[in-house]
Amino acid sequence: MLTLCEDKVLKIQANKDALFNADGNINVTASSNVLGQTIPFAGDYGISKNPESFTTHNYRAYFADKQRGSVLRLSMDGLTVISDAGMSDWFKDNLKPSTTILGTYDNNKKQYNLTLKGSSNYTVSYEENIKGWTSFKSYIPEQGLSVANNYYTIAPESSNLKIWWHHKNTTYNNFYGTQYYSDVTFIFNQEPSVIKTFKTLNYEGTQAKVDANTNTSEGEYYNLTAKTGWHAESIATDKQSGSINEFVEKEGKWFNFIKGDTTTLSNLDTGEFNVQGLGTISSHTTAN
Repeated sequence: MLTLCEDKVLKIQANKDALFNADGNINVTASSNVLGQTIPFAGDYGISKNPESFTTHNYRAYFADKQRGSVLRLSMDGLTVISDAGMSDWFKDNLKPSTTILGTYDNNKKQYNLTLKGSSNYTVSYEENIKGWTSFKSYIPEQGLSVANNYYTIAPESSNLKIWWHHKNTTYNNFYGTQYYSDVTFIFNQEPSVIKTFKTLNYEGTQAKVDANTNTSEGEYYNLTAKTGWHAESIATDKQSGSINEFVEKEGKWFNFIKGDTTTLSNLDTGEFNVQGLGTISSHTTAN
């Protein structure tokens, strides 16, 4: 029997046989309704006061320890702190202020979905195949479960809906009747001591965002009609920032050049290698 306490996780042996006198005479009665030895799992972790974070799938159990800012998986190899998979700081900051920590399992996508409710609401997914947290989700359910390989969640009270059947809607990113959009934030930190130059950005995927331009004198006609799709909101390093207006499709791939922000006297950084000159002029004379 698995027992989750506030500060400990235990397994208790059950269905142990015991012999005792039923009525005090020589007759002996056997019973299996006996709990045996209590065996703690290694690690000072528990489920705090959030039993709603607990969910299971096959031989794995998932739950959150709010007091220690951790999310854990209990499997055949014992307790594993899965929040350490690139998200330890984030969970330490967001678990403690949460008033509700809801755990559900999406059997269709093989993901443990953890919903945090409080001053800010989040749903984040963990996937065993990559041993990491794959995505933040747009929906904030009241409850959820998987039945017959289908994933259902209970819609919030503010919604007119009751139960939402996920992965059934043909419109992507639409939850509880509200349309959302996907976004991805990339972080490049290889060789942080080296100043790197990024010239282009490209991706393989679906339609890119297109801003309408009726000026046909430029010789381009793909942008006569505006289209929604992927776009880069911002590009920034600790030294400079830039932008990409749109992506152009070539043979199934989308690319464009990164345009640096315009340099003016107000944002000129004389410490950059591309700034050449004599320095700051303190005085000058005019020749006749």
